This record gives sequence, C-alpha cells and structure tokens, in this order.
Amino acid sequence: MQQISEFASIQNIEEIVCPPLVRQSSLNIIKNQPEKTNETLSQIEEASHPEDDLSFGYLFLAVFSHVLQDLVRKRYFSLRKQALTTLLQKGIEHPTFRQGIKPEEYQRARPYIENIKAFFPDVILFPAHDQETEFFEQKANHQKIELWLEKWQVRPHFPKYKAYYLNERSPNERLILKEKVHQLLQNSRHHPGTRRVYFQFLSFHHYYSEGIKTLLNETGDPLKCSFEEQRFIEALNVTDVNVSSLIAFFHQWIESFVEKRTKRHYQEAITYLPALQSCYKQTTEPERFYTWIDGLYTRFSGYHSFKKELKHYVDTA
Repeated sequence: MQQISEFASIQNIEEIVCPPLVRQSSLNIIKNQPEKTNETLSQIEEASHPEDDLSFGYLFLAVFSHVLQDLVRKRYFSLRKQALTTLLQKGIEHPTFRQGIKPEEYQRARPYIENIKAFFPDVILFPAHDQETEFFEQKANHQKIELWLEKWQVRPHFPKYKAYYLNERSPNERLILKEKVHQLLQNSRHHPGTRRVYFQFLSFHHYYSEGIKTLLNETGDPLKCSFEEQRFIEALNVTDVNVSSLIAFFHQWIESFVEKRTKRHYQEAITYLPALQSCYKQTTEPERFYTWIDGLYTRFSGYHSFKKELKHYVDTA
C-alpha cells in the first residue's frame, strides 16, 4: 500500500482510503452479516493514521456516511437500518472516536455528521445536547494553550502570560492556563529567572500564603531577594491575608536577617519593622509590638551592632 505520509499532502485523503472500506462495509451489511461489524471497525482503525490528520473518529464518520448513502441509493436503508444502527453505535463507543479526532478534522467532517444526523437524529455523536461545536472549540483552545506553553516555558515572561490570561474570554480556559503555568513555575522556581516570574504570578493571583511559605523555607540569604520578591512582601500589608499570619511571617523574616550578623543585614531587618508594627496596630493589642522588640533585645543580646540599629528605630519611631 502507498505510504500514508504521501497522502498527507492530498486535500481529501479519504477519497483514497475510504472507497475499499466503504465497498466492503456496504457489502457486509447488504448480505446481512452483523458478525462482521467488529471486523469493519478493526479495518477502519488499521487504516487510520492520527499523525496525518486521519484519526479513527474522522475516518469512521467518512466511511459510515458513504455506506449510509450507498444503502439509501440501493434502497437497502430500511431493510438494514438495524445493522447500520449497530455499526454506528459501536463506532461511537470506540475509545478513540471522540478523543482522537482533531478540531480541524471535525470541521472537514461536518458534512458527514449532518448526513448521519439526517437519518439518525437521536444519535449523539459528541457530548450531550448537541454541543459538538463547543466541544471542539474547547479542544482547539486546549491545543492552543499547549503550543503557547511549549514556547513560553523556554523563557518565561510574566507580561506575556498576563496578556494571554486577560485576553482569554473563556473562564474554563483561563483556569486551565493558570493551573498549567502555576505547575510549571512551581517545578522550576529554584531557577533565579523563573523564581522572579513565579512571585509575579503569585502576586497577580493573590497566592500569598504560598509565597510566604516559599520565602521562609527557600531563601538562603534574604538580602539577595529579587525585586519581584520585595514587591510581593510590600504588597502583603494591603492583602486579605490573616493579620496573625502576617505577624508570624514578619517575625521570622526579620530574624532571618539578624541571624546573618552583618551590618547590611541589620539595617535591612530594621526596614521591615514599620510593616510589622502596622500589623500589630490592626489587632486589639498593638502594644505587643514593643513586647516583641524587648524579646529581640534579649534574644540577640550579644549582637551589639544590631541592638544599636534597633534602639535608633525605637527612639525615632
């Protein structure tokens, strides 16, 4: 048989593949040989080549539509309607009938679908209540997302993701895009460039708890935080994150600087005290901020340079 790759360049490849299948299938039905139904499906499956836009689903629709027309022309339709119904139902139940067919194949198959529905109006070829178009639009969108991600993940760029996300009209497709990008960024967040995009993503989608956990557990030197991580922290005070969680975060974050024992780290630690104090002011006991400050003096009693920076903040606050 001629290689199927040669058929790929032919616009109507079913014109080459279908005729022998149609002739044999029609003959089996006319001879009333229902036991050969599975044989017909096997032949269609064997002739299909999904990689060349000739999936089982598309080829079955083409073959069945031609068989149907052949039996109508020969006036066998009424006599063999039950056999046709059996073939149609078994074809639809084939595991790759719906999932294997591509959106572009579906568009080419529309005449076959309309022809089949004209004779079998109650048969549901694709998802319930006649939503074939929506079904394949979703499949096309999924494939579009996959192709976009394949290119985007080579060099993640947050503005490109944001633009794609905001321009996507379907809420379902937005969710799929967000989940796939989220997973991709999570898996690659240890790469510095991806980590920056990751924190932009977390800020945009308000995944603050995840960002807080990542900062506390996966930051070697807090002084080396990227601009994107700093912006994430700055935004925390105006988010809907529980204030007790914010207080706990700033406690650990400030102490992580102090533990590095350099003047630069001490100075940077002090810059986060206003944010912490602001959190305490949102509680019923704002004076506990100074109780915590006293605890710092005690805990880091041997850190004289830090105590000097801390005293200056308290005196001028």
